[in-house]
Amino acid sequence: MLKNKTSKTDALRPLNKHAELDKLKRKMLLWKDFFGGTIPDTEAIKNATSKDELARILYRYNDHLSDLLSDAQGHLESFRRSLNISLYD
Repeated sequence: MLKNKTSKTDALRPLNKHAELDKLKRKMLLWKDFFGGTIPDTEAIKNATSKDELARILYRYNDHLSDLLSDAQGHLESFRRSLNISLYD
């Protein structure tokens, strides 16, 4: 008779991965950015089934923050020009 070679640790591995993923999701849902905002795509975070999906959510949010920064800098630059002030004088 052959014994099952699956150890208890192997049997728990999927549970541990699931627990780790849930822990990462909780951290992402509670995290605040520099301005106090949260990652808006909460449903995608909750429904993620892998770290890769969570990484893609962070990547999209990083793009969003980059766009905000670029927009803010453009707004400041327009204001500076309207005042006829040079940053380099």
